Amino acid sequence: RKHFTALAYHPDGARLFATSNDATVHVFDARTLARVRRYTWRLNRLSALAVSADGALAAAGSATGDVVLWDLDA
Repeated sequence: RKHFTALAYHPDGARLFATSNDATVHVFDARTLARVRRYTWRLNRLSALAVSADGALAAAGSATGDVVLWDLDA
C-alpha cells in the first residue's frame, strides 16, 4: 500500500508535488487534484521533496540519502 511521504507546492500554487513510499513523484493540479505528470526515479523509497522558490527546479531525496534534482522547465 502506498502512503504519501512528502508534499510540496509549486510557488505559483497551481501544482502540488507528492511522493510516496516508492520511487515516483506525482504532480497534481492543485485545484482539481488531477494528476498532470509523473516522474519515476531509480532511487530507493522517496521521503523528501522540495521545489525551488523560483519554481525552476525540484528535488527529491530517498531514505538512503540519494537525491535527484531536475529542471521543471524542461
